[in-house]
Amino acid sequence: MNIDGAALSNIKSGTQVCAIDQGPYTMGFLSVAILNAHVNYGLDVTTREVLTGPSVVDASDVDLTIKGVKAGAR
Repeated sequence: MNIDGAALSNIKSGTQVCAIDQGPYTMGFLSVAILNAHVNYGLDVTTREVLTGPSVVDASDVDLTIKGVKAGAR
């Protein structure tokens, strides 16, 4: 659960099959931001599904994930 530099390196080298990326910041921040908007501004709370994770990082997308880490998006 959750990825770090070691897990990404292991996936890239083939010594680890995959890792589960929960994106805890996004999952936690989004719920607080939605509640804040409702309490402070009366905005409706979304009733639609919001896909924030988790996702599986494997050999097919590890390079893209590493690129996101280097760009500061992760």
